[in-house]
Amino acid sequence: WATLRYRYDALGQLSHCKLPDGNRLLMQGDCHFDYDAFGNLIRERRGAGQRLVRHYRYDSQHRLIGITLADGSDVAYRYDAFGRRIAKEMDGKTTQFLWQGDKKTKPRSRMDSS
Repeated sequence: WATLRYRYDALGQLSHCKLPDGNRLLMQGDCHFDYDAFGNLIRERRGAGQRLVRHYRYDSQHRLIGITLADGSDVAYRYDAFGRRIAKEMDGKTTQFLWQGDKKTKPRSRMDSS
């Protein structure tokens, strides 16, 4: 849902109209979404009392670099010098994203041996 806000002067004439902020989804079902000043999704709240929370982190170029899931586990993303996502790390498993020019090829997964 979006809310238009109107303000009127002393004579009852429309003096201000505030439109909704961009195209940001604020709520869907029991999920609520919060954004930073740049429009990046930073938090997703859902469940009873919105206690299941995911936190999203970005680098200085607004690329998603990590997510902390509701269970406390982390997902990390890495990028190459061209800004292309090249890896996702989660639960000791790394998924590599390979590129041929501007086209992403099939992802490749492996278990970390640490």
